[in-house]
Amino acid sequence: MSPSDIERAEELGMLPRHVGMLKSFCQGLYKRKKLLLIVRATNRGAVAQHYNNKNRSAKPLWAKNKSSEFGGKARTTEAISGGSDGERVRKSYFPDYDLQGVYELRDTAPPTYYRMFAGNYVNFQKVDAAAPSNAKVRQVAATENALITKMVDKFNQREPSAKGIASAAIGSAEKHTFIQALNAFVCGEHAHQHMFQHGAQDGFLYQGRPVLDVDEKGFLVFEPTGNMLALVSDELGTASGKLRDYYARNRISWPYVLRKNS
Repeated sequence: MSPSDIERAEELGMLPRHVGMLKSFCQGLYKRKKLLLIVRATNRGAVAQHYNNKNRSAKPLWAKNKSSEFGGKARTTEAISGGSDGERVRKSYFPDYDLQGVYELRDTAPPTYYRMFAGNYVNFQKVDAAAPSNAKVRQVAATENALITKMVDKFNQREPSAKGIASAAIGSAEKHTFIQALNAFVCGEHAHQHMFQHGAQDGFLYQGRPVLDVDEKGFLVFEPTGNMLALVSDELGTASGKLRDYYARNRISWPYVLRKNS
């Protein structure tokens, strides 16, 4: 692992200790699959400062960020407790690692990348927060002012067998989820921090298509060979544009609608 990989990963918010682990994970440690993992840039200062704090954890999907300040501070989030009275509590989270896309490289002719867990589907629509009936959906709607009309996060669904997964990833467990295996292997003793919270961003749909901000800061691409690429915006182009070019070079179907988020 070259120092330049560590430096580039740090610039995009990833802790150095996780770079080598992700490289190994992609080289067959999950069910002996050759994986391509694309991770969206996150906030460097907040992750580095708060990762070792046992009283804080990575931001869950449903949590609403109440502050636009990133700096080195954890985001203060107003969450709904699990209590039946719906009591609101305040808790600080730091940014999680967002998977942008997860693909398996299959030995076809030519070798082809297939999207993992196709069918992961989350459709956000602005609605009245009082409308949902499901408790978990109600929690999301109240914090995000959005309704998850359908959520099938296959990255977090249990599978029947753990065969072929490194023991370091999930111990002797006979059942697991992809996210559990990824957190356990990459984060080790800090697996409880759940740096990876949910399925890939290319499964989050808005009006039927995943949306990608044209001004994304950058992406880390972990390839099945153990190679890592950092795609960042510079004078040669935007990070999102470079990601689209990467998909084209590797014959991966481009799923996104590019737009500028306000």
